[in-house]
Amino acid sequence: MITFAPDAAPGSWQLAEALLRCESARERIEAAVVALRAIEADCGWRSRSVEFLQRELETQRQALGVARESLPSIEAALQAG
Repeated sequence: MITFAPDAAPGSWQLAEALLRCESARERIEAAVVALRAIEADCGWRSRSVEFLQRELETQRQALGVARESLPSIEAALQAG
């Protein structure tokens, strides 16, 4: 996802960079989940470690979503001083 920040608002580039990092982290988490599903399907049995990793990645993905949603309000608070 490409995000362009307006030139007028100070700190917008930092917000844009934070949003890009969140998106990149989300993509890596999703890729890891796909890889774990492939391992699970190839093995024919469910490994406890794969299930544990899937749960942990889902938890991280949800936390990342919350953090990403809060970035604009954090930027606004920082700009307000």
